Amino acid sequence: MDKKKIIITGGGTGGHVYPALAIAQALRSEYDIVYIGHPHRLEAQVVPQYKYPFYGILTFPRPKKVGQIPEYVFSFLSSLREARRLIRKIKPDLVIGMGGFISFPVVLMAWVQRLPVILHEQNVIPGKANLIFVKLGIPLMASFEGTALYISAKFFNFTGCPVREKIGKITKKAARQKLGIAQDLKVCLLFGGSGGAAQLNKIALNLKGFLKKESGYLLIHIAGPHYYKELKDQLNEEKNANYKLLEYVDDIENYYAASDLVISRSGAVTIAELMAAKKPAILIPSPNVKDNHQELNARYLEAKGLAKVFLETELETKSFEEVLKLFWQESNQIEDKYNEDKETQQQVILNIKIAIQERFKRGVG
Repeated sequence: MDKKKIIITGGGTGGHVYPALAIAQALRSEYDIVYIGHPHRLEAQVVPQYKYPFYGILTFPRPKKVGQIPEYVFSFLSSLREARRLIRKIKPDLVIGMGGFISFPVVLMAWVQRLPVILHEQNVIPGKANLIFVKLGIPLMASFEGTALYISAKFFNFTGCPVREKIGKITKKAARQKLGIAQDLKVCLLFGGSGGAAQLNKIALNLKGFLKKESGYLLIHIAGPHYYKELKDQLNEEKNANYKLLEYVDDIENYYAASDLVISRSGAVTIAELMAAKKPAILIPSPNVKDNHQELNARYLEAKGLAKVFLETELETKSFEEVLKLFWQESNQIEDKYNEDKETQQQVILNIKIAIQERFKRGVG
């Protein structure tokens, strides 16, 4: 008997792409997965590595200037025609929308054609695309229980946010052996998301100077492709055994496993990955996101006692070095709290599978 076919659509950033891939990996033994995203964004590079069929549709965010509206309308109508063509070609039994403007044409055309559709929302406050589709009666799988405040209970499913399979399944010892890191070092991993973050890079450079005076520490700094060359030129091959600068890593699971502490932004995927890897974290939410969702995400982890949250404005008045020293002392207690927490990735995947099965039962429309 042929497997049922599922289209997963969305992308642009790791925040959409990696949960989509985690869902695909969880469903691949039961369903045939096809991915539709943007031909020039992150998903076009990453998805083919996982051997899923990939189709690209040129889509654009809503314009901010009135003069751009005619061009936007033309491109939007073109994306709808391409989405309809692909849906007719692929003949999916279900469409999963991961939110964002890249998912919009495929989800809309699937709904118009009365195909079963279900959404996944990575942040506490749903994005505009998902909010529109929930109002059309499409059910939503939520990463955070707090999302229930923003949508009707009729369409709400709390599932959690899935992460890549290997995260949380590698021992610290094995990861450090693979990465060539001494077992006795205290390792701090710092990154700003899949694209990097300028403010966190500044913090990394300050910490580099601080840790240079200390022994037994290693700061691994993943700068992101936008900032790496500038930082490398700035450092001018300066030697520092306590500091390692990287552009980007594909095997983030090894770096999570090898670290004792993580300093990062607080996108929804990072929160889920920290929980799966069971890592104490200092979270610095980006102030440059809609609805302040990164702070809401970070406060969720802080409320569980699993992280410390600092706004960028707070860091201007505090010694980050002192914060780091105090946090090292508490990190063992935080790891114990993770062992008590019941929100595991196994449960997240089970929740998603149940929500998808329920959507199939409900039928078309």
